[in-house]
Amino acid sequence: NLLDLNDNSPVFIMTSWNYTIYRSVYGNAAGSTSRFLRIIASDKDSGPNGLINYYIGTIGVPYFTINETTGTIILQS
Repeated sequence: NLLDLNDNSPVFIMTSWNYTIYRSVYGNAAGSTSRFLRIIASDKDSGPNGLINYYIGTIGVPYFTINETTGTIILQS
């Protein structure tokens, strides 16, 4: 049996993002959340090696979270 190695890096559709977020557009109600961006990448590896987990590199960012499987970034107020 030949198993797939994790020898391919993920490829992102966009390599940089620049957004301005206005509080008045997304609201400022306590506890509200808004999805505003989705990061999309693909990986040529098969099976578990082809799965992509997304994360924000800075720990403890109070305003943003990211869904680790979909890449959707959520603004939290």
